[in-house]
Amino acid sequence: IELSTKGQNGACEIQFPSSCEAIDEFSCQAEKSTTYRFTLVQSVFKALGLSEKACLRVNEAGMLSLQLMIRDDSPVTTFVEFLICADIVDEDSQLTGQQG
Repeated sequence: IELSTKGQNGACEIQFPSSCEAIDEFSCQAEKSTTYRFTLVQSVFKALGLSEKACLRVNEAGMLSLQLMIRDDSPVTTFVEFLICADIVDEDSQLTGQQG
């Protein structure tokens, strides 16, 4: 699995080997590239830092689902789910450099 980002200040790419301990299960039918607004993904970071486990899924439409398991001192385990829609890119605007 590969996660990457790019912006005005540079780019970052993280590759996880298939034998990575951080990944319990990985299934992919075909290579997929999807774009998300950083401001939406940024809202996940605080909860991700508190989580004990995370489940990341992307459907065929590019909808990102991130489910986090968070435990604290209480006997209750909390689950938090984030759903983030993929950015829709207008191919005509992208080709001409125009924004709609």
